[in-house]
Amino acid sequence: MTTNINIKTISKLTTMALFGLLTTMAFQNCSSAKSSEGGGDNGSQNASDYIKITSQPPDQTVNKGSNYTLTVVAHSVEGKTLSYQWRKDGVNITGGTAASVIIADAKMNYEGNYTVVISDGRLSVTSQPAYIDIVDTGSVGTITITKQPAALSVEAGDIVLLDVTATDSAGKTLTYQWYRNTVAIAGATSNVLLISPAAVADAGNYYVKVKNGTDELNSSVVLVEVSAPCAGTVYNGHCYVVIATTGNFAYANNRCIAEGGYLAKITTAAENTFVKNLSNGAVYIGATDTAIEGLFQWRDASVLSYTNWQAGKPDNANNSDCVEMLSSGQWADLRCDTNRRAICEIE
Repeated sequence: MTTNINIKTISKLTTMALFGLLTTMAFQNCSSAKSSEGGGDNGSQNASDYIKITSQPPDQTVNKGSNYTLTVVAHSVEGKTLSYQWRKDGVNITGGTAASVIIADAKMNYEGNYTVVISDGRLSVTSQPAYIDIVDTGSVGTITITKQPAALSVEAGDIVLLDVTATDSAGKTLTYQWYRNTVAIAGATSNVLLISPAAVADAGNYYVKVKNGTDELNSSVVLVEVSAPCAGTVYNGHCYVVIATTGNFAYANNRCIAEGGYLAKITTAAENTFVKNLSNGAVYIGATDTAIEGLFQWRDASVLSYTNWQAGKPDNANNSDCVEMLSSGQWADLRCDTNRRAICEIE
């Protein structure tokens, strides 16, 4: 049994399927094919060992009537072509068969949990659920929002100031509650939200809920971007920081995470030269073959498109599962418990 929804195609792209959900949506019953929820077992095989989801679809807050994009990033370890099927609340979405899809003209009943089933023709995995929260703006009952909050882009340490102006035609007292990424902000109960000083962690989607005791109305959702000044050297829009203290791979990785980034992912000869000159000695970079012996991958599970191995490397001597860049700029595999400095990359 299926629920019929009217789907409107906006346009077709080679890498993105665009489809609109009109007043009602058409969903198909869930596929009977076996899938691995969140990358679990599939029969006797662990599907997540073969299909890697490197970027899960995120939760979103969306204004009613606007468009929103569902996106997942995945790859097949075996190089197979992947197919996709998006679902809302466990029911297939007709036409939702690409890694990225745009849903047009959001209606209130589009709110819910969205997942995508990814298959390589033999095995399948299911993404984590992304909750899409649809908010109504404009006027409800006697409440009208006459000034919406505006999106902001600031650096860490600056001030974030969001405000909304609302009226009540019946003269009722209005109350306010601000939200960040669908979570209520403690103490943010006036028409003005002030964050000072702003931190990188304060970035997100913000809106305010206005109430009069009977009615409630949400403002528009606005994006607040908070960027951190680079404490190292900028190359191609990314910040690179050398961690001078030596430690094993886990220590190096955790230090990079603390810096807001990850061990460097090197994809071109030019970037390799830049990192060699910046690091000025042996450093950990982000490649390992700990997931699958002999297959070196970056932290996002992508395979190495560029390499600069030293002659005879990698050789997996003594379970050498991690990678260092030598002072020459060449790479060598080494044991992950070896102490080295690290080079971090921050997007």
